[in-house]
Amino acid sequence: MTKADEGDRSAVTCAITEERDGPVVTIRGWAEASAALAGRYRLRVRKTGAAGSSDIAQAGEFRAEPRRPVSVGQAGLGLEQGARYDAVLTLDVLGRTIECRSSGPAATPL
Repeated sequence: MTKADEGDRSAVTCAITEERDGPVVTIRGWAEASAALAGRYRLRVRKTGAAGSSDIAQAGEFRAEPRRPVSVGQAGLGLEQGARYDAVLTLDVLGRTIECRSSGPAATPL
């Protein structure tokens, strides 16, 4: 999880989560703020493996209420044995850019 300036009254965090259902992995981006705010997000996911590669990109606007995580994009991937993904979530809020990164899948075998 990445946090904006610690001293800022409206601190913003981002996170990327992974949910699995067999070989299907859902990557979800999240934003959370200490005060109500609006911003823009970009979620990029790249999958690589023996079956090939794919790139998914999403972008849009979001509104966050104080201390209530809000989903800011999601992507579903079929990951064959040995496949990997890299995800980057970028939030543009309060004149700043905040970035989170995640790679996977998590350690549990597919």
